[in-house]
Amino acid sequence: MNQTNNFMSFLTFHGNAEEAMRFYAATLPNAKIESIVYFGDGDRGDIGKVMNGKLSFMGQTIMFMDMNAEYDCPTFSWVTSFYSQAGLIPRTRYAK
Repeated sequence: MNQTNNFMSFLTFHGNAEEAMRFYAATLPNAKIESIVYFGDGDRGDIGKVMNGKLSFMGQTIMFMDMNAEYDCPTFSWVTSFYSQAGLIPRTRYAK
């Protein structure tokens, strides 16, 4: 079975995700903003902030999101979450 697993870095910000995306797109060679979706009326987030943003760079996708201001979150953290598009991730069993 030929299966490709894609993992995307997922960066969260406290209100400046779009600014970060535009900085990376202007600074990194061949980086491109693929999409930005904003929080709107009725969404669980701050209206006008980034609900989901995608930036491509060197064959990889980096996802961006603004955290809701009602939550006490750090301004930015170098801790990164990963999002998998794979339906199943193969498991490796180790002998004892």
